[in-house]
Amino acid sequence: MNIAVMAESQGDERRVGLVPGVMRFYGKRDWTLRIESGAGVPASFTDASYAEAGVEVVPGRDPAIDG
Repeated sequence: MNIAVMAESQGDERRVGLVPGVMRFYGKRDWTLRIESGAGVPASFTDASYAEAGVEVVPGRDPAIDG
């Protein structure tokens, strides 16, 4: 299973699709997890918090989807 989270496209949107704690849960199932760099920042989740949860932080939408 591959899960990719992209940054919200609306500039005033502060939500993120999945938070690091949930991503950590999915990672325990050997799923591939990627997030677009900066996607969690408006919701106060840093790229480092996702990386610590075992998520691959990638530089854009296409790498998140394509891997």
